[in-house]
Amino acid sequence: MYQKLSDAYRNVRNYSNYRSNSKIQILLISATALVLFLTGYIIAYAIHSKSNNKNFNHLSNDLSLDREFRNLLLSSINKEDIKSHLKYLTSFAHLAGTDGGKKSAEYVHQVWKEQGLEDVQMIDYDVYLDIPDEKNLNKLDIVDQNGTKKTFEIKETIYDQDLNFINISKPFLAYSQNGSIMSNKLYYLNYCDYQDFELALSKNISLNDSVVICRYGWSFRANKALNAQKFGAKGLILFDDPLRSSPKQAQDEIYPNGQFMPENGTQRGTLYMHDGDPLTPNYPSNSITYRLSEEKTILPKIVCQVIGFGLAKELFNLMDDQIPVPEFWKGEMNVSYSLGGIQNKVFLIRSLLRISL
Repeated sequence: MYQKLSDAYRNVRNYSNYRSNSKIQILLISATALVLFLTGYIIAYAIHSKSNNKNFNHLSNDLSLDREFRNLLLSSINKEDIKSHLKYLTSFAHLAGTDGGKKSAEYVHQVWKEQGLEDVQMIDYDVYLDIPDEKNLNKLDIVDQNGTKKTFEIKETIYDQDLNFINISKPFLAYSQNGSIMSNKLYYLNYCDYQDFELALSKNISLNDSVVICRYGWSFRANKALNAQKFGAKGLILFDDPLRSSPKQAQDEIYPNGQFMPENGTQRGTLYMHDGDPLTPNYPSNSITYRLSEEKTILPKIVCQVIGFGLAKELFNLMDDQIPVPEFWKGEMNVSYSLGGIQNKVFLIRSLLRISL
């Protein structure tokens, strides 16, 4: 009986060893095949790349061919035409969805047809857009505890009254939440990047129901809005610090004398993270496309407004300056850069926007 059990055990062990050896052999064969495949792929890729490089080098080293292409390109460009087109297209406001936008599209359509392009078409799309209500300017009210109110209408200076800028939109951020908000907390959060908010939290500052102000730079404005929303703010003010838009060394080049921004100049733009229509992501906005409700989009759910750095200076002067900020948070406004807080003031933003299809 013992011998039978011993023989049975030996047979089981031999079978197990056989299975283990078989597994090892299969793994070795698979590994060898994979190595051979990768080696062959690398050799073929190297040969193909070398061949392509030879062809490219042949073209790039052929100076006569290079000159021919260059001369053909230069001879087909008329700088006076470019100047004329740009002068016309920038002579009137052409916000998307407005008569000016259609006018500019019709102009490009006609020019391309005259230049001989085939099958030039104008196709209508029903796009979800923001159109500012020009009769009701976006405003910022500052009210002290005595009820004294100071109102700032957010608008830009027209330096040349002869220019046809009567239809230019007032400063706004597309896809901001509509409405009015009020808070007695205003904080400066640098670029409104994630780490900027974390620094504020590390100082035991509650951002819930606050208004945050931050400067352009480092990240897209939509990221700034979504970060402010994530950390509990109900309003966002954006401005361009003169460090970036109007540096001290360029004071003789401030618009209208040069390219740099005046103190009430603003940077408009979208708060949508992607391209196209936020209600039809990745699809054309035609009559048969399914549309999301606004609640299901990734548009910001807080009120956002852009201002010039002239108004930003006034806000900084009203904020509490007891909480210093890192040196790299400071710009070139002649103010005390601090995290801010409460100083017996109530800040009210009215973002009066009309959203239309």
